[in-house]
Amino acid sequence: MKGLWTKDIRLISSQQKSLLAIWLIAAGILITTDQISFAISYTSIITSMIGVSTITYDAFDNGNVFLFTLPFTRKEYAMEKYLFTLFLGAVATIGGILLVIVVMMAKGAFSVNAEEILITVLINIPSLLIFQAIFLPVQLKYEGEKGRIVVIGAVIVIVVFLFRMLEMAGIDLLDIILNHMYLKDTTLWVSTYIISIVVWLLSFIISERIVLKKEF
Repeated sequence: MKGLWTKDIRLISSQQKSLLAIWLIAAGILITTDQISFAISYTSIITSMIGVSTITYDAFDNGNVFLFTLPFTRKEYAMEKYLFTLFLGAVATIGGILLVIVVMMAKGAFSVNAEEILITVLINIPSLLIFQAIFLPVQLKYEGEKGRIVVIGAVIVIVVFLFRMLEMAGIDLLDIILNHMYLKDTTLWVSTYIISIVVWLLSFIISERIVLKKEF
C-alpha cells in the first residue's frame, strides 16, 4: 500500500495550481466575508475531491491494466483510496484552521472565535465521511465525467430526500442551526458520528466489491 500512497501523493503534487487556487479562494472568502466555517469546510471538501480524482488518473489511457499487475490486492487499492482521501481532508482541515488564524490576525482580529472553529471541525468530520461514502463508490464504478454526473445527481436526490423527511417529521433544520440547538444535544452528535461511520464502512464494502468485479 505504500507504493499506492507514493503514487497518489505524486499525482496530487502535480496539481499545484489547482491546490493553490483552492487556498487563494478560501483566503479571499475570509478577507471579504469572515466566513470561518465556510473557509475550513471548503478547503477540506474540495481537497478531498482532488484526492478522489486520482481514480480517474489511474484509469486514464488504460492505466489500470498495468497498475493492477503490481503487488497489491484490489481490496488494498479500495482501502487506500478511502484512507488517502480522508488523510487529505484531515490535512486540509488543519491547513484551513491555520489559514483562518493567519488571515484573521492579518486583518487585525487578534482573537479568533475558537468555538466556531471547534464546531466547524466537529461537523466537518462526519461530512468528510459522508462525502467519501457517496463519491468513491460512484467514481470507482463509472470513472471520469460520467461518474461526476452520477454523483451530482445522487447528492441532489439525497439532499431533497433528507429535507423532505425532516419536514415530514416536523423538524425545522434552519431553526436548529440558527439557534445553535445542536450544541447542547449530545445524542444528536453521537448519532451523527455513528451513522456517518457506519455509512462510511458500508460504502467501503461496496467499493471493495466494485473493484473486485471490475475487468480491465
